[in-house]
Amino acid sequence: MADVMGRSEPLRARKKSLNKTYLIIALAAVLVSLCLGYVCWVGNEMVARQDPQARVVTRMELTLLAVCLLTTLAVGGLLIWLLACQMRDRQSLRAANQELEASNQQLQASEQHLQTVNQQLAASEQQAQEERDRAESYFSLAGTMLVVLDTDGRIERINQKGCEILGDSEQNIVGKDWFQHFLPDTMRVPVRNVFDQIVAGHVQPMEFYENPIQTMDGKRHLVAWHNTLLQDESGHVMGVLTSGEDITERKEAEQKIQTFKYALDSSSDAIGMSTPEGRHIYQNHTFDTLFGDVGSDPPATLYVDPSIGREVFDTIMNGDEWAGEVDMYHKHGEVLNILLRAYPVKVEGNIVALMGVHTDFTQRKRAEEALQKSELRLRQLIEAAPYGAFEYEYREDNRLVFVGYNQAANRILNADCAQFMGKTIEEAFPPLAETEIPAAYRRVATTGQRYEDEQVAYAHDQITGAFEISAFQTAPRRMAVLFRDITERKRATEALEKERKLIVRLMETSPVGIVMTDAAGLIQFANAPAEHILGLTTEEIMGRTHNDIKWHITDYDGNPMPDEHLPFSLVRNNRLPVYGIRHAIAWPDGRRTLLSVNATPLLDPEGKFTGMVSSVEDVTQRVQAEKKVLQYQNQLRALVSQLTLSEERERKRLAVELHDGICQSLAMAKLKVDEQLMNHSPSAIQDLLQGMQQTLVSIINDTRSLTNNLGTPLLQQMGLHVAIEKWLDTEITAKHGIKTQVIDEGVPKTLNDNTKALLFRAVRELATNVVKHAQAQTLTVTLGARDDELHLITVDDGRGFDYPALTEQDFSQGGYGLFSIHERITYVGGDMSIDSSPGKGTRILLRLPLNGRVKPHKSPT
Repeated sequence: MADVMGRSEPLRARKKSLNKTYLIIALAAVLVSLCLGYVCWVGNEMVARQDPQARVVTRMELTLLAVCLLTTLAVGGLLIWLLACQMRDRQSLRAANQELEASNQQLQASEQHLQTVNQQLAASEQQAQEERDRAESYFSLAGTMLVVLDTDGRIERINQKGCEILGDSEQNIVGKDWFQHFLPDTMRVPVRNVFDQIVAGHVQPMEFYENPIQTMDGKRHLVAWHNTLLQDESGHVMGVLTSGEDITERKEAEQKIQTFKYALDSSSDAIGMSTPEGRHIYQNHTFDTLFGDVGSDPPATLYVDPSIGREVFDTIMNGDEWAGEVDMYHKHGEVLNILLRAYPVKVEGNIVALMGVHTDFTQRKRAEEALQKSELRLRQLIEAAPYGAFEYEYREDNRLVFVGYNQAANRILNADCAQFMGKTIEEAFPPLAETEIPAAYRRVATTGQRYEDEQVAYAHDQITGAFEISAFQTAPRRMAVLFRDITERKRATEALEKERKLIVRLMETSPVGIVMTDAAGLIQFANAPAEHILGLTTEEIMGRTHNDIKWHITDYDGNPMPDEHLPFSLVRNNRLPVYGIRHAIAWPDGRRTLLSVNATPLLDPEGKFTGMVSSVEDVTQRVQAEKKVLQYQNQLRALVSQLTLSEERERKRLAVELHDGICQSLAMAKLKVDEQLMNHSPSAIQDLLQGMQQTLVSIINDTRSLTNNLGTPLLQQMGLHVAIEKWLDTEITAKHGIKTQVIDEGVPKTLNDNTKALLFRAVRELATNVVKHAQAQTLTVTLGARDDELHLITVDDGRGFDYPALTEQDFSQGGYGLFSIHERITYVGGDMSIDSSPGKGTRILLRLPLNGRVKPHKSPT
């Protein structure tokens, strides 16, 4: 505009100079005419004086001169009128120039505003998309159960964790009444009443609470809930977002811990626990009774000999157990004789605590000391016997009378056997009267026939236990019974048998395979899961070693695995457990089973290696899932990179369109203005304004076209079917010569704007792919609804491609467009399937749910 004003200044100066010239010429003509008239008149007067006849002629000449003078005055007036008209035209031109300059400035301001709006629109759209993607990712991958309920209590959304807990798919859960389907009968009415009051705004929701839920298969789970109201901008409640954590197992574990703690407190042994640093952290009721509350002091302060305490501590910290008799202080200062069993508590191989079990046998030891003093008076053989001994005498009245005992009997029975002297066997031991033992003893006393029983259970007064007995005749009518207490042995045997059965049951019911080998690596045991994982029966497994060539052992990548890297070799050589050893088994049919093995050595009391027990887990699906997750992450990273590049390309395209379209049109308009300003014709100014009008119309059309490319106004104006058809005709057929067709098989009229925009952009992306890669002649788009699903099908007759190979490649090398469409479709509960092969064209089916989620797609049709 400054250039235009600069050029118009010399033109105005030239016009002003010309106007002055016209005025001077007109004035000069008038003056010359007056001077000539005056000269002629004077001359004529002088002639007339000399010649009267010539005066007539002179008057005629004066008349003619007057006419010439009037003509000159008329011409001068005409020139002055023309000058005035030209000045008016100049003022009109100046006003037109000012209007043109104002229009130019307004147009530049509009252009700058349009660029600013476009930039803000692109930034807002990108930010909104990122926030939506982030929110959806948080919602889907959250580790707690997330449920969105509407004001009627129906489930609007639920995440993956919630579906896992409820035991059903999202498609079957969404839309159901939460209280009717997923709460126990006794909880439905009261919880529903509270929910209705919260939604109505009568009460505030509890931020945290616990209540049970009922899954689809009827199981109950205890869940800790956290509620958040969902409100619109006006504050009206739109629904409730509730997050829940399944605490069923935690509550059960707490209950088990409480039971375990009660059992410890009820134990007759004093149990204490301390940290590896020596700080006392737990003691049961019996410990309080014996030693009192020691607080956080080290337990070593209870030992009479502190060196024993240090020895116990050092032994446990080395990972070994310590057992023996020690002298310890009672809480009142007395010295107690304690049987101590101490051992480390390990978690994942690390010592986290030290536990001691203390048995007070002070009274028993004192009784033993008294017994030792009285043993000097025992009878020769019987008193020296290691067994308890009773002696009976058979009387004539068929009574079998208790006549003697040894001190070992007192110790074994923990009773004073003197109380039985002179009593019959039935009087001394009433429970035996109901057994065959009295009759058997009488036979021994009278006939000398021996009697033995490996296990006799007895419980009366303070005598309780199981005993092994052997009865024999010592003299006519006299007999003796040797016995020993096998209660502990019985208990130990029963405990061992129970433990053995428990171990076998655990092994058989374990979800992982368990395999045991001997010292040579020969398999001695394999449970049912191991049979399933290894693909062989127990009989077939038993005949093999751990590294049998028939296993075809490789690493995860199929390479041979050295024997020294196998679990058995590692455990045998290091005498230490190993965890997470990974190898694979290759099968003849080409399959490979990926295994993860934990193994621990079996050592005898001398520390000699006797075998190995290992847990074997089939992790094939887990490893494949990990690979899929890694591949998916790579695809997402590639997609983000490609979206950034696409954004940059779109910016460059917009810059080119603005430069080559709107800016060029504005430049041409400016040049036309400059050109016409050089022309003084009013008609040229009219043509200039008309040209400016046409240029502005062209600029407006270009701006609208650019806006259409940025948004989707066709959808709001014409509907989905017509918008797709219009866009394909304009952008694909007209520009690239590909014949397109849109078939409407009944698109619902109630589609929301988001679904329309998603399908419209998907068609644009797929059609652009056809232009770039397919080399197709025709493209057909079909829209329709089937079984509560909206279908969009694109079919082209191009060269096709190998879709499975594309899905396995690095998406940074291409294919991110299809991946992006797939992600957007699955995000709204839809599905995408592709049927293509080289040379056979491509058929792509997009399915969107009209209600809920689409059914799983089996095969392209």
